[in-house]
Amino acid sequence: MTLRTRRILFFFLLVVFLVLAPLIVVYSLGLTINFKTKALEQTGSIFIKSKTPQISVFLNGALTKETSFFSGSALLTGIAPGAYLIRIEKAGYQPWSRIMTVSPSLVTELRSILLLQNRIDIATSSSLELDMLKNATSSPIKTRLTLTKQGVLSERTGKTKLTLASHVRAFDVVNGRIYAITSNGELQRINPVSGETEILDNPVLPLAPPAAGPSVSFLGSPNGDVALLDGAGNLFLYQNEQAAFATLGRTNIQHPHFDLIGEKILFTKGQELRVLWLEDNRYQPFQKKWTEEQILRLSSPIRDAAWWYGDNAHIAVHTNDGIFLTELDGRGGRSTVEIYPHPVDEILTIPDAPNAIFFRQGKTWHTITL
Repeated sequence: MTLRTRRILFFFLLVVFLVLAPLIVVYSLGLTINFKTKALEQTGSIFIKSKTPQISVFLNGALTKETSFFSGSALLTGIAPGAYLIRIEKAGYQPWSRIMTVSPSLVTELRSILLLQNRIDIATSSSLELDMLKNATSSPIKTRLTLTKQGVLSERTGKTKLTLASHVRAFDVVNGRIYAITSNGELQRINPVSGETEILDNPVLPLAPPAAGPSVSFLGSPNGDVALLDGAGNLFLYQNEQAAFATLGRTNIQHPHFDLIGEKILFTKGQELRVLWLEDNRYQPFQKKWTEEQILRLSSPIRDAAWWYGDNAHIAVHTNDGIFLTELDGRGGRSTVEIYPHPVDEILTIPDAPNAIFFRQGKTWHTITL
């Protein structure tokens, strides 16, 4: 290559760079050129994430993107600020839609989109699933424990009987430890191996008297926290990392359930389904710690609710009419879908079967796979 040719090539590439560089910078800043007004305009983006691959994404009725055989994620860029109807479709699935607002220079994220098949798979639970349910709802330690009417908690091993605590009002096995609440509201944690008792550093809990309803129930979080619910629906949270109780100030609560990682807890209050955030949400819409949201309000009482562990962002709701599935993210409105249109006796979800919702009718358990 001659010197003259190299110079021509150099100046040609320099011109290309000088032309493209400003366009690249403008694009990276979320700006586009409006050729009608001959002005720069700020744009936004939409990020969509679904577990279902090969989805079609429509923006205000126009097909904008089709994802691949392996991916259900899509990034839509260069969108003018404003409100848009986002619709996601796939053959054999129920369409999903939401009205979202796009802001300039920001990415609007929809991270937990669940597409339900037109025909939802429902079958009698297998023996493997029944074993998982049994393991999730029972504890070998608890079978060795007894509580007398006088409040004496004992553990029997073979022919040996060991007294663990006295004046106990209620107890349970949570996260491999025995928790006992005494008649004066003192919380104790007992090591089932050594029998060592630890009185947790807390003020005496203002529990409702036994006459107000059933005794105290315990609920363990995956992160080691423990929730206590008394007969009047007062909820208390012992945070293991801080070794202290959090004053929630919640009353008339029923059916509390921690999510998969312990960052939020759902509960019902009559006809309402609510969620309390126990940690800051790192993703949009960025709920702050102790934010309480009303997820759903029905015309009839909610019998129970449970997290769908498939994405930790959907909730199964049990009513007298059947089972429904609703979304945690309420931006632009929530989609609540009936997934079983008949009365059931009980519902249950477990982390070991994250895509399943189990329900019982009489003595028979069934599995809904989503």
